[in-house]
Amino acid sequence: MRLSRLPIYRIPDDLVNILDAAWLAGVIDGDGSITVSVNEYKGRVYIYPRVVISCVTWPEIAYKIADLLTKWKIKFDLGLKKEGKMIEVLIASLPDVIALLSRIMPFLQAKRQLAELALELALEISRRRWHMRRLHKSIPPSKRELELALRIKRELARRNKRGGISLKRIEKAMALSA
Repeated sequence: MRLSRLPIYRIPDDLVNILDAAWLAGVIDGDGSITVSVNEYKGRVYIYPRVVISCVTWPEIAYKIADLLTKWKIKFDLGLKKEGKMIEVLIASLPDVIALLSRIMPFLQAKRQLAELALELALEISRRRWHMRRLHKSIPPSKRELELALRIKRELARRNKRGGISLKRIEKAMALSA
């Protein structure tokens, strides 16, 4: 009696990418942070959207995230916090934040509104930077960028039950631009 060969089914790559994006969105919903860094230097306000994922319980998750981001060609930084007990994955570059947020946006649940605001802010900043390169001069953040950053910071302050110095910096910049 001859055994028949079982067919081998292969999962398509695009389905694997979708599953990976959904998994990463779940990790970001649970252990991640979508935020805006606001710095002031020589009287100018600089706004940077950021995505940070902290892995405390399972360091293997950080390495899986690093593999995914490398596969998607997204630049990131791995850092150790709290005496090596927490691994932090930081996505800080503007094109990489745009690429990551646009990839995981359909799968986010808890932080979807923050991600939408951060993606909109990142696109506004990239448009301004394009004009800066074209005109060869510095352009301050637009009122729309400041409003988006303020909305993100207020949402974070509401969720975390605290304010912050960057919230005051944005409000000060809004007052100066008006």
